[in-house]
Amino acid sequence: MTTNYRHGVFATDQTAPTPRIRVGEAGEIFMIGTAPDADAEKWPLNVPQVIAGDISKVDSLGTNGTLKAALKAAWRQYDRQSGKIAVVRVEEKEDPAQQKAAVLGDAIDKSGVYSALNVRALHDFEPDLLIAPGFANAMPGDQADPVINGLIDVAQRIRSFVFADGPNTTTEDAISARQNYNSDRLQLVDPHCLVFDSDHADTLSIPGSAIIAGVQSSLDLEKGFWWSNDNKPLEVEGLARPIDWRISDTNAEASRLNASQVSTFYRDKGFWSWGGLSTDPARKMGGTIVGRRVADKLYDALEQGLRFYIGHPMQLQAVRHIGSLGHNFGLELMQKGALNGFVFELPEDLNTPQQIAEGILFYRLKFIEAAPIHDIEIWGYRTPELYEEFLSLAAARTSFTASLSDVGA
Repeated sequence: MTTNYRHGVFATDQTAPTPRIRVGEAGEIFMIGTAPDADAEKWPLNVPQVIAGDISKVDSLGTNGTLKAALKAAWRQYDRQSGKIAVVRVEEKEDPAQQKAAVLGDAIDKSGVYSALNVRALHDFEPDLLIAPGFANAMPGDQADPVINGLIDVAQRIRSFVFADGPNTTTEDAISARQNYNSDRLQLVDPHCLVFDSDHADTLSIPGSAIIAGVQSSLDLEKGFWWSNDNKPLEVEGLARPIDWRISDTNAEASRLNASQVSTFYRDKGFWSWGGLSTDPARKMGGTIVGRRVADKLYDALEQGLRFYIGHPMQLQAVRHIGSLGHNFGLELMQKGALNGFVFELPEDLNTPQQIAEGILFYRLKFIEAAPIHDIEIWGYRTPELYEEFLSLAAARTSFTASLSDVGA
């Protein structure tokens, strides 16, 4: 016979985890490409595999195809820490149209670029930076590239960001190609970079998207996701074509590319990135990669951090705690330098008794990211009046007086 009768002292642990809002990992790369000689067991088609901490894993990809060289070039951009790269191999096709279709894949069966949607389920992280070096190419003309659009589609679903390449021909072509895109989740990069590859014992032309993805991933790990990839040093041997750059020349190639929201590279005692711009002409998130990614990280962190309260009774203490958590989260990001302002509030004008009775709460979030500095203006004025102090000092130090005693009279 069972009974709930108790007589004695009973201790039970009622400790519950303290909810906290925090930003998750950042800088994870998703790269898709070909490797026809790969070990098929280690690199099955359309199944994300992860490289984390040991780039030697790429040896089993073989030297042919696009993946191995691009992975090694991206990995070179890391400094003290290396990130995670989710790698997807697709079948190599002889026909360019079929190859494009294989890389694009299908949203229903999650093949091609849409295999990025499987990374969380398979490896417990969401890819942050999406690239398809050699296949996501913006070309001049009146049509957008389907692989770029596919990557943007995935990026919108998982709050990630896309790096894609320009035509790697001329500045005029790159500017023309940019006109087919309008997304605050896309950064176009032109031209390619030259990277020496030991497997080929030669210098290869590597799409700039692989280089800039490695740079951004390294920044995320070393400095924070709120750092721009603009004006950062590159680990490359050269550029596929020289880019005219001068720090204050608005007619230089680099400036003209940036004015059209195409990021580029330049040479000045080494090689550097120049741009960090998204292809959003409305600039609703500031027109930079930073504005878009900071917003994404805020939303992701708040959603995950406040999930604890779903199913919780509607109590004043819970409502206050949610507000306190949001406020402390904003302060933490301001202290780190990611934000310059943050408001998290439960406004009466967004909430009604009926909504609250149905378990619905509306909070208002206001924020402003620490925008990257991209323009420093110096106004110079030639000011002869500044000689006044000079004249006073000169007069005092060159004034001599003589008397008869000085000549022995």
